[in-house]
Amino acid sequence: MYRTREFELVTVAANAPDERPGVVKFLEKQHATSRNLLFASTDTSALHAAFQAKWESVLPYTLLIAPDGRVLYRREGAVDLLELRRMILANLQTDYTGFREYWVTH
Repeated sequence: MYRTREFELVTVAANAPDERPGVVKFLEKQHATSRNLLFASTDTSALHAAFQAKWESVLPYTLLIAPDGRVLYRREGAVDLLELRRMILANLQTDYTGFREYWVTH
C-alpha cells in the first residue's frame, strides 16, 4: 500500500539482544519486508527515552513520526489500523486527486 509513496515503515523489536533468532523467525513468518530493528540493549530505560518518556511499557507501542520529528499518532497496545491508515494518508503528499480525501473521510 505504501511502497510507491514517500513513506518508510520501520519496526523496532523491544526484545533483548539475545532473543534475536526468535525475532528474525517471527519476522520471516510474517513475511516482513519493511526495515526491522532490534533494540541493542537490555537497558529498558534507554528504550523508553529513545521513543517516549511517557511510555508505560505496554507492547505493542506504535508511533507515527513525521519527517520533521512530530509524533502524529501514538498508541499503547492494540492499534486501530483504520485510524492509523487514515493518519498516514492524511500526512502523505500524493498526486492522486481525491484519494487522500477518500481515506480521511471514510
